[in-house]
Amino acid sequence: MANRGTYPKELIAFRSGMTNKSDFHGCLDAGADIGVVACKLTSSQILISLPKHLDNGHKAFIDSGAFTSFRTGEEIDFHMVLRDYESVAEMTDRPENLYVVAPDAVGDQIKTLELLEAYKERLQALIKRGVRLIVPLQVGKLSAPDMLAACVEILATNRFVAGIPSNKAAMGIHECMTLKHHAFHILGKVQGDPEQQERVSALVSGNPNAQISADANWLRSRLDTIRKLTDVSDADPSRSARAKAITLSIKNDLAWGNLAIRHTGHQLDLFSAAA
Repeated sequence: MANRGTYPKELIAFRSGMTNKSDFHGCLDAGADIGVVACKLTSSQILISLPKHLDNGHKAFIDSGAFTSFRTGEEIDFHMVLRDYESVAEMTDRPENLYVVAPDAVGDQIKTLELLEAYKERLQALIKRGVRLIVPLQVGKLSAPDMLAACVEILATNRFVAGIPSNKAAMGIHECMTLKHHAFHILGKVQGDPEQQERVSALVSGNPNAQISADANWLRSRLDTIRKLTDVSDADPSRSARAKAITLSIKNDLAWGNLAIRHTGHQLDLFSAAA
């Protein structure tokens, strides 16, 4: 079992589910690290708002929508997904602040590797530009280290972030302990329940200098609070009450993504906020 006292110096915690116009602008106005979904963004968001956010030193996470596709059965046009990634990357001077998820198939190693092969040239170009490409290490017959090695071989580089599934088809703790890499992104989970604590600790114990990031839907558990804040008003008429409520709620939510908030018995709460 991983030592729960081993945790990263910093966690980059993206607030996912912010593609809606009011939520998007509320998150950006708060200067928060935002999470959105490709192919659901407007041209203005892609060409102006997100690049400006990145240029100002903030981070953005763009998901491919593969997990939603897994749940609904809808087809994903990865060509269009990559076009959104490329457009944002081209318009910013700080591509290193942009995190994007490579084409993948939830719970399917073979299909994921086939997708990497099919789009490898465009993915390699994003990496060379400086974008943080997250490559999901789906679970299956291949061990986690072998899956990672296969991704490195296809992309001809290890300069990507290893994505760790933590929702459906989640990677087990013992598999996490076997990985050696310089950067990890926990897909779909930020809250610090015991399993997540062990997952993060397992990754960091073997990779003490690795960068750790994560994303989760911040809005889901905060809707009641946001509804109560929708009467917030200020001198800026360009923002809706919802956007202002999002901004205020984010600024007051200091616990999101903070590490080592408190000790409970012998357990270290890596993240104090529930997603």
